[in-house]
Amino acid sequence: MESRLAALISTNPESSGRTCAWRLDALLLGLLAAVLSGCRDAPRVAGVVHLDPRLGDGRSSAAVLAEQRQLFEEHIFRAPLEAASGAPVDPPAPFVAEGAVAQAQRGGIGLGRVTGEQSLGSFVRAAALDARDTDVIEVDVDARLPGRARIEWTRADDPGRGRLLEVNFDGAGPQTLVFALAAQDGWNGAIERLAVIPNATGAEPVAIGAVRLMRAAYSMGHSPLAQATGRGQAGYGLGDGGLVTLELETRRAWPSDMDVPLVARARAPAGAVLSFDVAFDVSSREIETPLHIAIDGRRPKGAWKRLFVRTIVPAERPAETLWRPVHVPLGALAEGAVELRFVAHEGGDGNDLARVANDSVPQRVRVLFGRPLLVPQVAEERLPNLLLITLDTARKDAFTPWNPARRTPFLAALAERSLVFDSALATSNSTQPSHASMLTGMHPLEHGVVDNFALLAPENETLAELLRERGYLTAGAVSQQFLGSAAGFGQGFDQFLEAASDAWLDGSSTVRGVRRWLESWGAEAPRPWFLWMHLFDPHTPYTPTAPFLEHYLATHGVDLPRRASETPDMPVLDVLPPEMAFLRGVTNRAHAEFLYEVCAAYTDALSENLASTLSQLDQLGSTAIFVTADHGESLGERSNWFNHKGVFPEVIRIPLVVSWPGALPPARIATPVSLIDILPTFAAKLGLRPTAQLAGEDLFAIAARPTEKRRVWFEHAEGWQAGTFDGAEYFVDTLRNGLPFGLEVRVDADGRRVPSEQRLARGQRFLFNLERDPLGLDDQSAAQPERTEQLGELLERYRGSLEQRARLARDMNAADRQQMGQLGYGDGETVR
Repeated sequence: MESRLAALISTNPESSGRTCAWRLDALLLGLLAAVLSGCRDAPRVAGVVHLDPRLGDGRSSAAVLAEQRQLFEEHIFRAPLEAASGAPVDPPAPFVAEGAVAQAQRGGIGLGRVTGEQSLGSFVRAAALDARDTDVIEVDVDARLPGRARIEWTRADDPGRGRLLEVNFDGAGPQTLVFALAAQDGWNGAIERLAVIPNATGAEPVAIGAVRLMRAAYSMGHSPLAQATGRGQAGYGLGDGGLVTLELETRRAWPSDMDVPLVARARAPAGAVLSFDVAFDVSSREIETPLHIAIDGRRPKGAWKRLFVRTIVPAERPAETLWRPVHVPLGALAEGAVELRFVAHEGGDGNDLARVANDSVPQRVRVLFGRPLLVPQVAEERLPNLLLITLDTARKDAFTPWNPARRTPFLAALAERSLVFDSALATSNSTQPSHASMLTGMHPLEHGVVDNFALLAPENETLAELLRERGYLTAGAVSQQFLGSAAGFGQGFDQFLEAASDAWLDGSSTVRGVRRWLESWGAEAPRPWFLWMHLFDPHTPYTPTAPFLEHYLATHGVDLPRRASETPDMPVLDVLPPEMAFLRGVTNRAHAEFLYEVCAAYTDALSENLASTLSQLDQLGSTAIFVTADHGESLGERSNWFNHKGVFPEVIRIPLVVSWPGALPPARIATPVSLIDILPTFAAKLGLRPTAQLAGEDLFAIAARPTEKRRVWFEHAEGWQAGTFDGAEYFVDTLRNGLPFGLEVRVDADGRRVPSEQRLARGQRFLFNLERDPLGLDDQSAAQPERTEQLGELLERYRGSLEQRARLARDMNAADRQQMGQLGYGDGETVR
């Protein structure tokens, strides 16, 4: 039946260079429903076998390479002994102070008062630098308060464009900050200007003790599995080098050098295929001699036999040096103990086993082996594939299952054979905190990601980590960079698609990347897999692609509402902040709401496009699908226009549809559920064993008890508000003073209409009964003071009972900072 569905679904991912398939007719809906309803429950069977290739002596090649650093320059920032604190001093040559006076400080030399109102004082290296000489800069600082230091640079061939990388520090005193520059955009060629800014927050002066420019043999990627240090902890003893990104494609990598083999030992399942991705170092792209990737195999203590060779000439096809898939059937070596040897050669014909030096040690990184695993032969009984689709800024009533006036046919079809949760709530009003809750099963205070500038700490155990241990290939693809691997969201993933520069405006690039993965695997597809795909399109600015907007209008016979209205029904402003620029000239609320509607429908079409690919690959019927959102959006409720401030119902109520082959008959569930229930659902169905005590529950168990009362909780970014919902009473408490919420128009001295945000005071409480007041617009807190006080005390006790994890700020570069500003997020003090 899937083949019929594949034949009937129209897919064209390259249409207009952008958009995917947009249409499901009634027949296709029925076919999809039949496919999803006709599968058996997933048995308790083995999955893929993850490999951990090591050097001949058993050491991690990544660890060996990471310890090899060549010092290029070291500059000691030490004030003369006789210099009093605050006295002017000279930094070590070739560094000079700019924008401030260099002063003696505890721990070295700092910068005094900044002379320019908007500038930050810096130490500038007054000499040109070749980026090939250094790719890591270490800066010793002495800090009494948390903050961040910054490296800025400009290239000689691009002097008008500044780049930067910010690294966070705590207030614990002396510490060494590591700026890994090799992977940063623009760190190449001649560096014309290099500046070190001790404290980019502009707060208390921070002293620099030393600056070291170094050449590293290897810089560990994000979220290495080997980060655990205690025996028995998840990840202990694994030898990967973390997540390495080449052209946005990220793989969990094992690095090595030419002729230096990595050996993996495993028990191969019947019919096993070795599957991995391979890439060469960026510097190899100009090589004109052949480079060979080879795989050798043997039974333990037997003779090595070459199983596979692939040859490329990088200068002829430089793109071949990027991540490329390799699938090697083990043949007679399958089913039983096996040793596999991964090796690369330069020159020759690639078949000379004598070149392999089993006792050699890599001197530099020339080759990267990504996500190596053994795939068992396709069996009748196997674990289901898992697809988690998260739609950013997607309120529940933007989709057909909850609003018949909306036009989202894919989700409508999926809902017909799924569990549909009518009272699903986000854990936060912000992207990072809610996604962290999905992936950890914890509330924001527990996992520590309380805003969009945070790092998901490695101490958190993620769904991807648990599924990887269960035998899943784990893959993630995001459309917004603050959900990328640099923010900690790559934990446990074997491969990751970082957000393309335009993915936040058009998620089709993300879908195309995922399709590319699926199609490249072909018949040897590693199964089972877990895929998390994130789409950002409904977020402001509401800018649906022109081809899809035209298609939407034509297909549904509707017109785009006019931008202007004779009687404006939304604020009219002469001066708009950058994040509201898309509203310039818009005075008709229906126009903006319609654009939001189309953006939500676009995510539905993109999701359908991915489903059609699964159908074509005969994998749709064996895939469990979860579709949900991180939070909703205010469309003028409470005078809050086109953002997601506050934790009121329009922001916290989200879509949630769960389809698991053969699990339960389709049903609508009214019981309140939360994003923290997603991980426990996977755990219950697949026998995962989270180490933390999770408060969430299996969604299928909740569905089996439809009349049971249940309470869920939610938290505003940075703790501005918090609330709770039990299926009827929706309670919100304002915990901090001055929450910007609601827009007023005022006239400035020049007569211009400018925005002025209202402020909520600490202690302002709101109580709604959503059974009688579904939109939550009738505040009952004043009419029911005793109940309001009881709920306030209940919320306080609940938040106090949580084991809170400290927030970690994430490192950021110029692109991060620019995009956060475009989206209206402040400098770590966002309330959106």
